[in-house]
Amino acid sequence: MRLLSLASSVAVLTLAVLLAGCDAAAPSTSVSLRLEGTVRDAATGAAVPGAEVLLYVVNEDLSTTTLARTTADSDGRFTLSHRLEDVATEGELGGACAIWNDGVTAEVSLAASAEGYADGRFFSAEPVACTDAAQTVALTLTRF
Repeated sequence: MRLLSLASSVAVLTLAVLLAGCDAAAPSTSVSLRLEGTVRDAATGAAVPGAEVLLYVVNEDLSTTTLARTTADSDGRFTLSHRLEDVATEGELGGACAIWNDGVTAEVSLAASAEGYADGRFFSAEPVACTDAAQTVALTLTRF
C-alpha cells in the first residue's frame, strides 16, 4: 500500500511540474510603443494630410485587427502610443515584433490609408520593433 501511495505522489508531482510549464508558450511581457513619423505620397514625396495611421496585426484568416489608430496632421506627421500585452518571445518572427493572438503569434505592423490611395496594409506596411524606445517610421502611400 505504501508503495502505491509513493507512486501516486510521484505521478501527481510530475503532472504538476508539466502543467506549470504550460504558460511558457504565452508570456505576459508588455511593451509601450511610441511611434512617430510621416505619411507621404510614394511618387511625389508630398505629405498626405489626414491619412489614417493604423497599428495592427494580421490574423490567421488574413483579416486584420486594429490595435490603435491616429490621423496625420496637415504636414503628414503623426504620433501614436500603444501598450502591447502578451508580446511573443524575441525572434518568433525573425526579429519583428509579435504578440500572442488567439494562441498564435501575429506580427505587429504600421500602415497608412487615405482616400485616393491603395490601402497601405497590403502594399506598404512597416514592421514595428518591440521596444519602449521611441521609433520613427516613414510611411508611403501609392495613388490608384
